[in-house]
Amino acid sequence: MKMVSWLLVLLLVLPIPAHATEFREGMRVKCTLKGTLVPDAKLHRECGLWYICQNVKCGSPCENKLGYFFSWVLNGGVTLENPGPHITNMRIYDDNKLYVKTGDILVNGDFICKVLAVCDECVLYSSYDNLDMAQKEWFTFYELKRNGWRIKETETGMLNVAGREVSVETIKAALKSYFDD
Repeated sequence: MKMVSWLLVLLLVLPIPAHATEFREGMRVKCTLKGTLVPDAKLHRECGLWYICQNVKCGSPCENKLGYFFSWVLNGGVTLENPGPHITNMRIYDDNKLYVKTGDILVNGDFICKVLAVCDECVLYSSYDNLDMAQKEWFTFYELKRNGWRIKETETGMLNVAGREVSVETIKAALKSYFDD
């Protein structure tokens, strides 16, 4: 039971990756709602509350869903970095830009590199043969997307939790048993 509580606390307090801290009306995002991936959504403000409008998961309804079928309310005082207990992996999404954060692994065909620094919309990434050595140039989010880079998806089903590799299945089982008790 102690391990389950520890995992739950870590999952709730770890920062959520995102590029900006301010919500904007119509901002496109990707996120996970209660464990379900939402690949395309928009933020909407109505009656003083922020909503995630999307086509995946039914939540709290708002009047204008921005052309989507469902909406999900965000609790007060939330930010992109801390969107609430049931919302994870929130990232800004733009067809013309690749929004990354420091530490992301990028792939482009056979090339792999690591994001070493992000300053506003500029990215410094590693050389292809040494993930700790920086390239000599900075690139914009737009240039990354235009040149075919993408964020490497986890292929192992493992997440890094406080510096430890933990399987997604272990976390799901721990949370299920925690909430079933």
